[in-house]
Amino acid sequence: MTIDSPRNKFAPPNAHAVGRADDASATITQEEAWAAIIGPSNTYGYVERFRRLSLGGSAAWHWPAFLTTLPWLMYRKMWIGALVYMVAPVPVLIALLAMFPRFAPGVILAWWLGLALLPGVMANRWYFHHCASRIRDVRARGGSKEQMLARLDAAGGTNAMAVIALGVLALGGAAVLGFTVALPVYRATHANDDIRAAVQAGFDVAAAVGRHYEQTGKMPSDTDVQAMVERVPHPSAALRGVDIEPSGVLVLDVQASPTLAGKIHLVPEADSGHLYWTCLTDDRKVYLPRTCRLVRSYR
Repeated sequence: MTIDSPRNKFAPPNAHAVGRADDASATITQEEAWAAIIGPSNTYGYVERFRRLSLGGSAAWHWPAFLTTLPWLMYRKMWIGALVYMVAPVPVLIALLAMFPRFAPGVILAWWLGLALLPGVMANRWYFHHCASRIRDVRARGGSKEQMLARLDAAGGTNAMAVIALGVLALGGAAVLGFTVALPVYRATHANDDIRAAVQAGFDVAAAVGRHYEQTGKMPSDTDVQAMVERVPHPSAALRGVDIEPSGVLVLDVQASPTLAGKIHLVPEADSGHLYWTCLTDDRKVYLPRTCRLVRSYR
C-alpha cells in the first residue's frame, strides 16, 4: 500500500482521479475510510487501534479521554456523546441514591470512579463505533471514491473551536462558581474565628473565676465576674457579655454576625480545690471551636 496522497495518508496513487461508483478503483478500503474520518490528527495511532478492535482485540487505555473527557468528545465531533456526558451523570446519581439510600457514601464513590475511569477504558471503542457509523452512512449514499472521501473528511476530523469555546465557558463558570462558593466560605471562616476568639475570652474569665474559687472557696458574684470580663487579656468584640448562674455556670453571650448569635455555657466541676470547665451549647454547635468539644477542656 503506497501513501502518496497529500489529503489521505492511506490513499493509493490514483485516489485523486474521479471514478464511477461501480469502478473497482472507486472502492474505499477500510483503512482509507478510517484515515479519512479520523482526519490528520493522530491518524496512524487511531487506525492501529481500530484495526485491533475490528479483529476483536481489546481497546487500549485512552489518556486524553480520561483526563479531559468532555473536551476530547467535542474535539472529535462526538456531539451526542458530549451531550450525554454533560446531562446523564447527575440523573444517574440521583436514581442510584434513591435506590440505595443506606449506601449513599459507597454509591457516590462508585459513581465518581465510574465517571472518571469509564472514559479512559472505553474511549477508543466509543470512537471506533462512532466512526464506523459515519462510514456506513457515507457508503450507503454511494458516489465516486473522491466524493465518499470528501464526505468522510467533512463528517470526521476534529473541531478545535468547540474546545476553545468550552474552555472559555468553563473559565467563566469556574469564576462564577468560585465566587459563589468562596464568599460563604469566607463568611463562615470569619464567623468561626470570631466565635473562637469569644470563647477564648470566656475561658480567660473562667480562669479568673477559678483563681477566685481557689482563694475563697466560693464562686464570685455577678459584679465580680463583670469586673473580670473587663480585665481579660484577650478581649473579643464577639463576646457581648458573661453572666454567672447560681450553680456557677458561666453563660457567654456570643454574636459573630447578625444571624449568628447564641449562648455558650462553661460548666464548672470542682476537683481537689480546682475548677475544670466543660464548654456546652445548644446554639450553632457546628461553629464551636475544638476546645468546646472536649470534656474537662480547661483547668
